[in-house]
Amino acid sequence: MTASLPNPAAARRAAPAAPPAAGARVVAVRLGRQEFALDIMSVREIRGWSPPIPLPGAPAYVQGVSDLRGLVIPIVDLAARLGLAPTVAGANSVVVVAEVRGRLVGLLVEAVSDLLEVDPSRLQPTPEIGGAEPSNMIQGLFDIDGRILGLVAIDALVPPNLPVADGLPAADGVPAACAA
Repeated sequence: MTASLPNPAAARRAAPAAPPAAGARVVAVRLGRQEFALDIMSVREIRGWSPPIPLPGAPAYVQGVSDLRGLVIPIVDLAARLGLAPTVAGANSVVVVAEVRGRLVGLLVEAVSDLLEVDPSRLQPTPEIGGAEPSNMIQGLFDIDGRILGLVAIDALVPPNLPVADGLPAADGVPAACAA
């Protein structure tokens, strides 16, 4: 199962994450009993699950690396990265391929549950809960028809110095180690 999503040039900018624009769309994903939203401007495609190749020395939330049509991309367990119980990947799990600071990253989720249009004026701040890192990864919360979705700050998910293999391709297909 592979679904391609829009890839406008504006989404290629590596600007800090901002709330979605008026009338923006988000991809709702399920992690356990919770739902989260990913700005569709960062999402490149949705793929069926296939086990990645483990990468020694990577953080625990990195499942490994996978081949995406000749590009090697890291696969991040979104639940584990957000401080939730790690995802037990199965036949129904999916990988949302997203662009993070100009690089492609696969986000392991249990399911994609919806494509929603959101009103950014309804984005509520993330409550202070005492932990800095997980709250930095959630830009805010949407209450949509009784469903509370955390808007994931895509750029905060993957640290710029993530110790994945040298030379992983950037979104433009040029390995980072080869870029001038």
